[in-house]
Amino acid sequence: MMTFQHPPRNRMKSLATFCAGLFLCIFMSCSGEISLNIPGCEKCPTRCLDENGRGTCVVCLVDKDCRSVADSTKICTPDNKCVCGSDKDCPQGQHCDGNKGCVDCTSNEHCTEKDRSICVENFCVACRSGDERACAGEGGAPCRQGTQTCRGNGTWGSCQGAVVCHSNEKCVEDKCVNACPEAPCTLDEAKCATTGKEMPGKRRLCVKNAQGCLEWSELQTCGEKEFCAKGVCTPFQCSPVCQIDDKRCEGNDAFSTCTKDQDGCPQWSTTHSCGTGGKVCTNGDCLCPTGKKDCGGTCLECCSQNDCTGGQTCEKNVCVCPQGQDFCDGKCVDLQKDKDHCGACLKKCNSVEECNSGLCCPKGQLNCGGTCIAPDSDAKHCGGCGKTCASEQICSVGICCPKGQLNCGGTCIDPKTDSRNCGICGKACPSGQFCNGGLCCANGQNNCGGTCTDLKSDRANCGQCGTTCASGQFCSKGLCCANGQINCGGKCIDPTSDNANCGVCRKSCGANGRCLSGICCATGQVNCGGKCINLKTSSQNCGKCGAACPTGEACSDGMCCPSGQTSCSGVCKDLKTDNTNCGKCGTVCTSGQFCSQGLCCPTGQINCGGTCIDPRKNRSHCGRCGNRCSPTSGTAQSACFAGKCMIRCYFKNHLVRCSGGLTTEQCKDVYTDSNHCGACRNKCPSNRTCTDATCVLVPCGPTKQPCANGEYCSNDLCCKVGFTNCGGKCVDFKNDPKNCGKCGQVCTSSQTCLSGNCCNNGEVLCGGKCVNLRTNRKNCGRCGNSCSPTSGTAQSACFAGKCMIRCYFKNHLVRCSGGLTTEKCRNIYTDVNHCGACKVTCASGQSCVDAVCK
Repeated sequence: MMTFQHPPRNRMKSLATFCAGLFLCIFMSCSGEISLNIPGCEKCPTRCLDENGRGTCVVCLVDKDCRSVADSTKICTPDNKCVCGSDKDCPQGQHCDGNKGCVDCTSNEHCTEKDRSICVENFCVACRSGDERACAGEGGAPCRQGTQTCRGNGTWGSCQGAVVCHSNEKCVEDKCVNACPEAPCTLDEAKCATTGKEMPGKRRLCVKNAQGCLEWSELQTCGEKEFCAKGVCTPFQCSPVCQIDDKRCEGNDAFSTCTKDQDGCPQWSTTHSCGTGGKVCTNGDCLCPTGKKDCGGTCLECCSQNDCTGGQTCEKNVCVCPQGQDFCDGKCVDLQKDKDHCGACLKKCNSVEECNSGLCCPKGQLNCGGTCIAPDSDAKHCGGCGKTCASEQICSVGICCPKGQLNCGGTCIDPKTDSRNCGICGKACPSGQFCNGGLCCANGQNNCGGTCTDLKSDRANCGQCGTTCASGQFCSKGLCCANGQINCGGKCIDPTSDNANCGVCRKSCGANGRCLSGICCATGQVNCGGKCINLKTSSQNCGKCGAACPTGEACSDGMCCPSGQTSCSGVCKDLKTDNTNCGKCGTVCTSGQFCSQGLCCPTGQINCGGTCIDPRKNRSHCGRCGNRCSPTSGTAQSACFAGKCMIRCYFKNHLVRCSGGLTTEQCKDVYTDSNHCGACRNKCPSNRTCTDATCVLVPCGPTKQPCANGEYCSNDLCCKVGFTNCGGKCVDFKNDPKNCGKCGQVCTSSQTCLSGNCCNNGEVLCGGKCVNLRTNRKNCGRCGNSCSPTSGTAQSACFAGKCMIRCYFKNHLVRCSGGLTTEKCRNIYTDVNHCGACKVTCASGQSCVDAVCK
């Protein structure tokens, strides 16, 4: 570890310097620097130490000795050295470390160089002494790491224990060995030394020699029945081409069989013929072709009846169908009728066809001369082939009928008009309907394109089939009208606004009404939900339909206003009080006036019955309209003062009687008296004064801000009630020892301020005077308790707050028995048997001190 020693400190010298300087400042009244006038201090009188009468110059005694403009924070150490006080006193790149002075670093943050990033003992170093780290050797390829140890000077030592290999060496298990030549193979690689399936096979393996280098091994011999394949000893096995006893075809008329060869491996044998009976080779077997039977070695169509299927019989070894049928798809069929074989095998009719004389025709049709015809409708084959209808007839369900008619149950009818066969046979129209164009329709409706429609209201068939109303129109009684209009007498009108047809045709609103949304309403009204409403006055429809005013508000000129207010130009105003809309909208009161009950009156006056009066003075309207003061009687004069009826003192107009008589003391000015402001006994708060019969806030101090409740203005300072401003501070004259009774009156340390009087400690205030209740004859024990007067030789006195007879020959002695002899007089201040009073005995172990047992 590195150790950095500090210079020795002369603490005793510093203490001596401080004491000497202090002594000189006290007894020599020095101001500023300390100077020693002893030998050796001539060159440094303000930076000199006295060492046994001989002066020694030092660098500094105080911080000031060390400082300059450049070194503004330097300090003086106890050993009289100037050191830095902050980094500002140090050269660039150094830092302040107290009494150590300027150093390279105090923490790792100050060490910014990569190879010296740790701060140790104020120096930036690479490491801490004793630390270790792994390292790699030099001069070759690393093989094993070594260790570096940090030296005492903070630098890393040399790398110990590291192993490096030269260019002709390699690292094996942390050791360097000779390098190998180029490897001829890869580890565990194998190659064959024999070819094909030569047995036993031979091979070589790629192995490591004693030096760890790869090389081919000596020849290795495989097992007796093994051959070498791709370097692997492989057991010999047959490669069979077939399974024993399997057969295969050799062309169409021969086959061969799988047998073992001389090596015991399966091989195909020579071929065998299938003979001359017509058999062919199939999957190694000689069989008759499909559809042929083996009849004693000869292939024929059938050998017996059991060999024929699908209704055939075996005749002369041939399967044949009954006469008139053909063999199709495994069975005998009639090609004239069979839907799956109609006219030819596999010619299939679809699901809606039938086979008619060998021709696929739709169901219900006939094959007439190779053509499918409908006998129900074909006029040339009506009811059967060759039956022809006349030129003015049609074929209807196999019967010739006049054109436009149908065969219904063997009778020709008109389906457009026949209500029992409307449109089709058997479709009868319900009661109340009739057949119109072959469609059953209700009375008043017509068949238009297969749909029953009302020509009076159908937009697509308005008035007649096919007449379509344009976009934006609808059909009204057979006439196309614009949406919202109706047909009245062949003319389209708007029933919501037409005064002659309001809501319905021919409903007139008359000369004084107008049609609003189909309802006749008076002028100025609108239709709201089917009712005629005045939007200017309706509280449920104020300004617009459905806009209801809140509770407590009314509709004024279409605007919701609080009760008692009126809408003026869209703003709610109180016409009784609004100075710009007084009495009615737009009436503006002039300057100096205000609106009182809808009348512009001078400020301070009110409207009483249409006349402006002053309610503060008017006897007929005192305080409010109609409040009349009682008439004058005798010397008492009733008058209105500040809006209240009062008895006026006859000798001064503004004075009113506030108690029984009419003397000056009983008459008060209610306009200025803060205790009777505006009325008798109406006292203003402490922070207000009475001005014109009203309690108003008093501006206080330079800021002219009023005082808070419970305060008043005392010499431009807000103080609590009972306090007074003394030199800018609120004090209580009753108990402030520095301002007792008045500003600046100071009680001594042995006094207490009692209700504005400086009294000695232990005294109380009785009748405005300071008294000692323990000794005062007129206030003995309590205020007003007077001791009996002196008579003869007996003197009454106050002892310890009690009235007693004093022995005349000694002040502290009192009479505790009949006479006044020395034996009968006791000192109640010290006597343990008469402590504080006669016959009051202190407990054992107690003493009587100042008339109290302790």
